[in-house]
Amino acid sequence: MDEPVKTQSFFEQIDKFCATAVNTGKIVLSDFIYL
Repeated sequence: MDEPVKTQSFFEQIDKFCATAVNTGKIVLSDFIYL
């Protein structure tokens, strides 16, 4: 019965990872543009 919870947190981790990656990408991209 744990599976749905585990899957949910797994997707939440992916979501957080994607959000972090996007934010990092934006920062790197803006730094690159300013160069």
